[in-house]
Amino acid sequence: MTLHKGFSKRDWFRRSLEEQMSNVGSEIERALDFARKKDEKMKLASLYRGLELLHYTIEDGKNKNSLKELCRLNEMLGEYFVGKNPFNLTERWLREYFRFFMLAYAKRK
Repeated sequence: MTLHKGFSKRDWFRRSLEEQMSNVGSEIERALDFARKKDEKMKLASLYRGLELLHYTIEDGKNKNSLKELCRLNEMLGEYFVGKNPFNLTERWLREYFRFFMLAYAKRK
């Protein structure tokens, strides 16, 4: 089951890593915004959509050289939003991390 309507793995796998991570980042930024507003339901919905896209990014064979980072990011996001945040992530760090991909993707367009 996919949380994104009209989603196609084949289309996702055609996208560059920068585009994939920009999309993941958009969902994570929404989760951060909802966390700030104390809207737990919407925060989790955005988080789950972001994690779903991250899992598809991990599955994408062309990203095998980034697999360690992607898997660690998956763990870090879960811990940040619903765990004890042992990595001491901050909202600012997360936004800057994904902003790198967004800028790299925008530059490629």
